[in-house]
Amino acid sequence: KEKFNGIVYENLNNIANQHFPLCMLEIYDNFKQIHTMKHWGRLQFGMFLKGVGMDIKDTIRFFSNELKKSAQGEKKVKEYQYYIEHMYGKQGKKTDYTPWSCQKVAGKNIPTGNEVYGCPFKFYSDNALKQTLEKKKGLSAEDIEEILADKKTDYTRGCKKLFEKTHPGAIPNKGLGRHPNSYFSSSYWASQKRKTIDRQTD
Repeated sequence: KEKFNGIVYENLNNIANQHFPLCMLEIYDNFKQIHTMKHWGRLQFGMFLKGVGMDIKDTIRFFSNELKKSAQGEKKVKEYQYYIEHMYGKQGKKTDYTPWSCQKVAGKNIPTGNEVYGCPFKFYSDNALKQTLEKKKGLSAEDIEEILADKKTDYTRGCKKLFEKTHPGAIPNKGLGRHPNSYFSSSYWASQKRKTIDRQTD
């Protein structure tokens, strides 16, 4: 497994805004807003966090602290803790589950009600995607039009184009467009490389 330095509860917000693919950022932001996460979002997001190397204790802390802000907080903390321990292979069959691929994320039914999961490039209307990209990524109208044009051909191409626009000059790993964790990995290492270059030029 890849090792990403210092992904802990305290800096998760910063890490999410910098490096999460749009599908995971949408679940994360919605959870921070409504303090609850339904079944599919929980599976998609929990296993993604596991895949980026977040420790089980920090994952439980993150979920618990958000859930406590909701009406049924304390009750939900226990329920979610079991889910998280199960995902990390500590409960139930003790299976070492792997994070969902893009194909699995995009293959779910379109969410209804206040559920948030799946692939924005596959599930969102052009208008909803445009608003999301403006708000969360601060992209220009021109960049957004390019992303929308690419996602019409194939939803994974829209995601790849977003990476290209938000990481100019970065070389992504081959899994980009096939796995959300590859998007994270590509973004994380591009940023580490940039920091190294900045230090060398100072």
